[in-house]
Amino acid sequence: MSSVVNWELFPIKSTLLDALKCLTSEQIQSISTYTFVHNQAVWKGFPDLFVWNPILKKCKFVEVKSHNDRLSYHQIVWLDKLVEFKIDCEVCKVSAIGSKKSLQRTSSTIELD
Repeated sequence: MSSVVNWELFPIKSTLLDALKCLTSEQIQSISTYTFVHNQAVWKGFPDLFVWNPILKKCKFVEVKSHNDRLSYHQIVWLDKLVEFKIDCEVCKVSAIGSKKSLQRTSSTIELD
């Protein structure tokens, strides 16, 4: 079973706790209940990124798409669930400029205000 969390990114427990403090207990419970009920199938379509600002206690789930990519059914379901749970989320469209390694967002900067 693969984990949705890359635990190597959280060598310090306080980093994970800072991220979790950006969600309400109701939001954490909603995500936990939803994932428990739907088991492993639910992780298909889960957003690519979770960004947070521990000072503002704000967070956002982000689905990253290239200019010619579309959301899958499962990604739409997850984004709808996050909205239902009152959790901020967005789709970030990126496009290459100059080379394949250089990417530029086509929408505004991800803000956690």
